[in-house]
Parts: sequence; C-alpha cells; structure tokens
Amino acid sequence: MINLEECNRYKKELLKKYKTSIIRNSFIVLASVILEILAPIIFKGIFAKHENAIEFNNSIIWFLIIFTLSYVVRILSIWISSKFSLKFRIEETEELYKKMFKVKYKKLNSFTPVYLVDRLSNSINVISDLIVQNIPKLIVSIIAICTIFILIFKVNKGLFILNLLLMIAYYFGKKRLTYKLGVKSQHMQKLCSENFKNVLAVTSNVDYIKQSGDNTWLISLIKGYVKNIENEIYSVNKYAQYISSVIEYLINLIQSLTYIYLVYLYMDHKILMSDLIYINLINSIFFAKLQELAKINVDLRDLKGALNFIENELIANEEETGSILIDEINNISAKNIKLGYEKELIKEGNFSNNKGDIVYIKGKSGVGKSTLTKTFNKMLESNFIKINGIDLKELNNDSLRNRISILSQNIFMLPISIKDNILLGREVSEDKFNHIINKPFMKKFLELDDKLDTIINENGSNLSGGDKQKIALARILIDDPDIIILDESTNSIDESTAKEILDDVMETFSDKIIYIISHDNYAYKYCNNTLEINEKNLSQYNLVNKEL
Repeated sequence: MINLEECNRYKKELLKKYKTSIIRNSFIVLASVILEILAPIIFKGIFAKHENAIEFNNSIIWFLIIFTLSYVVRILSIWISSKFSLKFRIEETEELYKKMFKVKYKKLNSFTPVYLVDRLSNSINVISDLIVQNIPKLIVSIIAICTIFILIFKVNKGLFILNLLLMIAYYFGKKRLTYKLGVKSQHMQKLCSENFKNVLAVTSNVDYIKQSGDNTWLISLIKGYVKNIENEIYSVNKYAQYISSVIEYLINLIQSLTYIYLVYLYMDHKILMSDLIYINLINSIFFAKLQELAKINVDLRDLKGALNFIENELIANEEETGSILIDEINNISAKNIKLGYEKELIKEGNFSNNKGDIVYIKGKSGVGKSTLTKTFNKMLESNFIKINGIDLKELNNDSLRNRISILSQNIFMLPISIKDNILLGREVSEDKFNHIINKPFMKKFLELDDKLDTIINENGSNLSGGDKQKIALARILIDDPDIIILDESTNSIDESTAKEILDDVMETFSDKIIYIISHDNYAYKYCNNTLEINEKNLSQYNLVNKEL
C-alpha cells in the first residue's frame, strides 16, 4: 500500500534537494537589501555631522554609490535566479513526468492526457516561483522588515507604533486572503483543466467539423466550456483583487499618516532634517517589502492546488513494483483466477502457457479478454498470475514489461520521422535495424521520397491503419519480447495486410508465447491453443479437436 505520509515528504524533499540554491539566492537578495538599508544609514550619519555644501555633496555621492551597488547586486540576483529557474523547470518537469508514468493504469486512464499536461505545467510554474523566487524573497523581506522596525524604534516610538499597526493589518488581511484563495484556486485549477480538455476534444474532430454544414451546436458547446473557464477565473481574480484592494488601502492609509506624522515631528523640532530624510528612505524600503510580501501571498494562492495534485493524484496513486528482475519468460500461468474491477469478469479458471504456444483468446465482447492480458504486464493488478512460477507482485515492473509487447488496434504515433517512431529512443545495432527494415512488410516505407526520414503527422494522419500496424510490428521486432499480445490488432485493416503482419509475427516469434484477440476468423488458424471466457469461467484447451 502507498503510505500517504510518503506523499507529504515531497515538499520537504524538494526543499532539501534545492537547499543550497535557495540559500545562495537568499544571501544574494539579502546582500542587495543590506546595501539598500545601508545607504540611508550612511547618509544619515554623514548628514548629521556635516552641514556645509561640499560635505553634503560628498554624502550624496556616497549615498548614490551604495544605492547603485544595491541594484547591481539585484541584477546579479536576477541573472542567477533565471539560470536556477531554467535548471529547476527542466529537472522537475522530467521528475513529474516520471511520477506520471508510474501512476496506476486505471487512474492514469481516468485523467486524460490534456488534463494531466495542463496540471503538470501549472504545477511546475507555481512550484518554480516558490522555490526560485518566493522563498528567498520571503526570508529576506522578513529580515528587512524586522531590521527596519529596530531602526525606526531608535528614532521615534510613535513611528514604530504606526508601522506596527500596518504590519498587524497586513497580517490579518493576508491570512484571510491566503485561506480563501487557496480553496478557490484549487477548485479553479481542476475546473479549468477539465473544461480545456473538453474544448480540445471537440476541436480535435476535424473530419466531423468539415463534414458538417452547420457547426452552430459545436460552437455553442465550446462557448459553454470557455464560459465555465472564464467565469471561474473571473470569480477567483475578483475576490483576490477585492481583498488585495482593502489591504492596499490600509497600507496606503497608514503610509500617508506616517508621512504626515513625520512632517509634524520635524516642524515641532522633535526630529532633524537628517531623520526626516532617513525615515522616508527606510520607510520606502519597508513599504516595498510589504508589497513584495503581498505579491508573494497572491502567488501562493495556487500552491495548495499544485501540491495537492502532485501528492494526492500522482504520488498517492503510484503503482507498486517488486524487486525481482526477469531476463526471460518461459511460462505464464494462473490457478483459480478471479478477475474483475467495476464488475466481476472471471470467477474461476486455470491456464498455463509455455514458449511455442500460440493462444487464441475466445469470448464475446466485454467478457474480459483484453482485461485479462493487461494483467500479464501488471497494467492491471492481479493476485493470481505467475511468471516462471513467481507471483507477479514480486517482479520488477520495468523488467517484466520489457519482456512483453502488445500490438493493439490503436497505435500511438509521434510527430517525428518513421525511423524515430520505430526506434523510440532505443539503441539498436545497424545490422539488426537493417534486417528489420528490409523485411517485405517495410517495403512501402522505403519507396517514399524521404524513405524512413518521412515525418509522420500528428496522430499519424498521413498513415493508413495498416501502415501504423507495420511500424508497431517493427517496434516489437526491436524489443524481441518473450510474450506478444495481438489485441484486435488486425480488425481495422484489410485482410491481405493483416495476413502479412500475422505471417511475419508467427515466423519471427515461433519460439515465443503469442496471444491473439481477434474477431477475424482467419487469425484462428495460426493458433495451437485456446483460452475461452464463457459465463465468467476461463477454460483452456488444445485446438486439435476444437472448432471456432
């Protein structure tokens, strides 16, 4: 079982992983703020001691030097943060996609790709802002505000009280805003992703759109989804702006009162001109840091939703894996198998297949034929399947899946070359690759103008169903698996192409275990074994004395 306490470690592990970078960024930002605060302190000291014009000019020069240096350090901080942000986004995007690929099959299927990509992208943006910018700024802003409080207290206690009131107003306003925005933002992220997914689902049906003479209904449907998105964004932003405006009003009110009180103190000869300028300078830093905290507060509104998605949707649904690595599959079997998820599919049955078995899986639609084969590579969980006599749960997932290949009706295609679609990033010897592409079923691709360098359109729109099956078969030949599952793979292609593919599979993998799920009767003749699912019972028999 997945321990939910492990999920809560994600934030801590992230902070630990980038601790050095966060500390470095914090020190650089802190150096900039120290120089900002140091400038008015130096200015006050020089101004208080020297009243003639020449010495005043010198104090201005020193002030400008320190002040300029603080901005040079700030620019350096921006450059370093930008490099860190780039590194963080690339590394953590890779890590999140790894986590996504480890999510249980059923859960991953329920998300839909568009929803997942949108949530992952949003999560990276939010967490990157937190780690790269907001944590260092938060630390430094708190240090700067505390330092300024001490400096103001030394000059005048009344000013200190005004600034303290400002901080109290800001704190309670921030607390209210953070809680409400966190809840609203979490709901907004989910709703917007769902509706955006629906918009893409509608617009992806290009054939229907062009066939239809009246797309009014589709436009209305899209409008409804867009309206849902925009209404939710409007609601969240409206709330954030209202609360932020109230906080901003309080800050500006107390800021104005502070300036009025400063002028009063000066006119009443209770502070010097140097104190007046000094307080104005450090107050400008104080209010800038308060505004920075307010901005961080708004940025944090999406953090709860992003972390909840990663921890509760990805990490908490990670599939379990075993520790045993497997190099070869000689046998797959099950005793007293029971299979069913939303509903019971198989309540009883046994089977055992060895190398050389070509197995026809027989049964009506919906009885669980494909579901059964998806337990072989642990896409779906089963406590009854054994590989080489070992329980599936004890086997390492990646090791097992490297030994099983599935050729299904729906073949995924990437918008890259035919060659790259075959290789999928795998390293293959030149001799092996040439042997595969020179097989008869690959002849058509070699006759294209760009041969295997031909770019495949999105979703393989420039390929026929048979072409996709041939590319998928070439992938399997590279894998050289021990179990091959043909799941309705020839249903949508012509019989001639289907037989060509089946002939090549049988010839190449005659010493492997092959499973065939098909409604085409001609596929049956290749088999020497059958698994039949009938009335929730699984039976196995030899085909010598059996008819389809």
